[in-house]
Amino acid sequence: MSPGKFGRPERSGPQLGLLSIGEIGSPLRWDLVSGTRQVLTLWISTQLTTQTVVEITIEKERFFVNVEDLAAGQKRFGGVPMFAPELFRGSPMPLTALWADVTVSLPWHLYQEYGDREVLERQYWSAKSYIDGVEATMLDENDLISTGFQYGDWVDPDAPPKNPGAGKTNTFLIAGVFYIRTTAEMAQIAEVLGEQADAERYWTLHRRVRDAFRREWITPSGRLVNETVSAYSLAVCFGAFEDDQMEVAGRR
Repeated sequence: MSPGKFGRPERSGPQLGLLSIGEIGSPLRWDLVSGTRQVLTLWISTQLTTQTVVEITIEKERFFVNVEDLAAGQKRFGGVPMFAPELFRGSPMPLTALWADVTVSLPWHLYQEYGDREVLERQYWSAKSYIDGVEATMLDENDLISTGFQYGDWVDPDAPPKNPGAGKTNTFLIAGVFYIRTTAEMAQIAEVLGEQADAERYWTLHRRVRDAFRREWITPSGRLVNETVSAYSLAVCFGAFEDDQMEVAGRR
């Protein structure tokens, strides 16, 4: 099976498929119920670590179902659930990067791929609840995410086997750079939907958290304080560097 492609054995009945995403290659598990509906059970936001989030061979309607399941879980738990659809009763997950931010990035990437505004309209409150929740409860006085649980770079091969989040890249750096990305996506979603007041507010928030990230994590010459491949890749791709710092960042 090629990375980024969905494979399904040609047989009926409950089956297990495997989806590997591009550069990361981290597996997603799907239960196939009688070969008719895909139910995402693990790592729903792993796909958001690449720009080719929907470059998979599966109909868009089935992805939309999973987005709706995610929103339903939010309403039930008051936060992003661990699974979508919800498989077990329990508490919502913390507002983590690379998991809870699927509420913003998946609808946005679906819209980019298919041009369907309806998914943005349906999921607007869901995306806003994540962005607003992080701003209200997780940003410190310096506009940084500096406390609380984060998954971090849990596919780092050098991380301790029993603590995959303890890789070489600082978990709060990862959380901060992903929030740079999702605040920009939220602003663009608001623009598409004609919510200009929200768009202006989220662009302002985006600039705040981007500038805070630069003060905390990037030297004036364009080097990251935490020099890892993951850190540079994310910071370059998600717009954390100043334009005149990109050459140095690329060399590093």
